Amino acid sequence: MKRIAKFRILLLCGVLNITFISPIISQTWGNNDERLIPIANTLVNGELVESPYVHTIIEDNYLYYTDYYGFFVFDISNPESPIRIGGTSLPGKATYFDIRDNYAYVCGEFGIVIVDISIPSNPEAVNYVFLDFRPYQVVIDSSIMYIAGVENLNSFSLADPLSPESLCLIYIPPSNVTFAGIIKYDNYIYYSNQLFMYAINVENPSNMQSVFTTEFNTGGSCWGPMAIKDNYLIVPTTLKLLVYNLENPASPTLVYSNLPTNHTIYDIVVDGNIMVLNHRSNNGLWTILDITNPSNPIVVHENSTIPTYYSYSLGVINNNILYLLDNGQEGLEGYTIDLIDLSIVTNPVLVGEIKSFPGKSRSVSIFEKNNSRYALVAQDNQGPEFETGILRVMDITDESNPIMVSSLDLPNLAVSVIAISDKYAFATIAEFHMTMIPYY
Repeated sequence: MKRIAKFRILLLCGVLNITFISPIISQTWGNNDERLIPIANTLVNGELVESPYVHTIIEDNYLYYTDYYGFFVFDISNPESPIRIGGTSLPGKATYFDIRDNYAYVCGEFGIVIVDISIPSNPEAVNYVFLDFRPYQVVIDSSIMYIAGVENLNSFSLADPLSPESLCLIYIPPSNVTFAGIIKYDNYIYYSNQLFMYAINVENPSNMQSVFTTEFNTGGSCWGPMAIKDNYLIVPTTLKLLVYNLENPASPTLVYSNLPTNHTIYDIVVDGNIMVLNHRSNNGLWTILDITNPSNPIVVHENSTIPTYYSYSLGVINNNILYLLDNGQEGLEGYTIDLIDLSIVTNPVLVGEIKSFPGKSRSVSIFEKNNSRYALVAQDNQGPEFETGILRVMDITDESNPIMVSSLDLPNLAVSVIAISDKYAFATIAEFHMTMIPYY
């Protein structure tokens, strides 16, 4: 971490207070709220929460991906054999991000992490922008960065890409609902939460103005991102898909309101004339539609053959490959990125997978042996039809580059582990069983 700036927005527009503080150490080993959170990007935490705010962006032949605890880069030049080439741990929980030139701007719990991606195989966090609110999504247009909170939209200048300058904050009326997404079209940002959508004129980023508000009134809620196709805005709500004509972007006109699928809708992803809608369930309900005419979407395929193993979300479509983010694995607790070929939209084919290490970390114990330092990590491995555990041994002699050296399956959910010497450890599993485990 090279430098860190603390940002405090004191007025609605244009006032910024910067304080430099000491660097954050993002590589940690220890217990937090009774659960180990190993920020090290070489040991992925598996399934994290029911619906993590994972996010993907593809540029050239690189897939950039966040999964709460890190920022990762995969070479996808061969979609049938994706290769992870780089990654970095980040302070806080890494969620939505956007990319401008050689930098990725990643939303965390307390602000924006700026990651240098000029060398894709070696991404590096170079600055942390602290905010007075939790950022949920970031969108970059030219040299302006827009950051959305639960009840605000903020604009920043990226004239200096490492030191964003606050320009304006506009207040979004609060409601007991969840933020859903923002998207930019022409000189407008469209901001949605579960029940409402707002159109905000950002022609002058230093003086943003809210010009339009509408309530969805679909009987459902908007949970996922919006999309733009030509001059149409597409908004998913659970019970209806909404399509707005943007000929007058200051006053969107609703031209379609229906449920074109046999399942509710949480996410959408659009690429050219193809749109995919999903349900986020563990039975793989997703549907492909032809949106050549966005005001009249036509179903061309309903998936029933490519399974998902837990709640999931849609990533991106690139070169006819859909990147589907499955928060489960068959028989294991870990996430999977499924690569699905949509070249023939009526017959999609699973062509590749990216899988995390399985397991949810619960406890850690550190010991030294033969002039090296190791961490024992006890993990749950729990799914609808299985309850087991995993004990991993990590070489943390170089804490910035921990290496997994071995794993052991446990017969039940892991509770804790402690090293009692440089030869033995006690691992506690569910139902209070304690097992002595030798390591060599």
